[in-house]
Amino acid sequence: YLRARAGGRALSDPADTPVAGIKRIKLGGNHLYVTDDGRYVFTGALVDLKTNRNLTQELVEADARAMLDTVPDADKVVFKAVGEQKAVIDVFTDTSCPYCKKLHREVPQLQSAGVTVRYIAYPRGGKRGPGYTGLRQVWCAPDPVKAMDDAKQGLAMEGGTTECQRADLVDKGFRLGGELGIQGTPAIFLPSGKLVNGYVPAPKLLQQLGIR
Repeated sequence: YLRARAGGRALSDPADTPVAGIKRIKLGGNHLYVTDDGRYVFTGALVDLKTNRNLTQELVEADARAMLDTVPDADKVVFKAVGEQKAVIDVFTDTSCPYCKKLHREVPQLQSAGVTVRYIAYPRGGKRGPGYTGLRQVWCAPDPVKAMDDAKQGLAMEGGTTECQRADLVDKGFRLGGELGIQGTPAIFLPSGKLVNGYVPAPKLLQQLGIR
């Protein structure tokens, strides 16, 4: 039944779940549950009440982590941890976003605590968004880390060009964000793949990372 209704979208083979008579499939980017005979399908979260684990959310986070790991560090703007690296977070950012600027002011605090911050471009509104040109300038700059600092402070960036091979990474970041369901910036992905939407103060973020 499902293959007939998939409409050309990718459909995974059924996988077992802890529930007898229920299989798990992935249709496009969505996790669905289906009866063994393939007749009935339902969506939603499968939660283990004994362990209080949201098994569906764990799958979503694992998918996100796998997608993020396809992007090499060379395609990101990376602010490395100072000293021992204890955690790595991926942040979709827009140079014109006020809350992105607020988070960026706390990046040194995160670095000092052992957190590496890897930025991925996500221009709100795509090519027509207010930060699209600025992000292209950052990714094209001779020193993208310094350019990101300058852009988040409203300073003129060295170079200033928007045309280079790396500029395409801005569009790629926007597409990836769409696939991950991002609706705004900053969008912070923890090492597990869990999405934290919006600005989070550094102390609270460190707490979520298990860093004191």
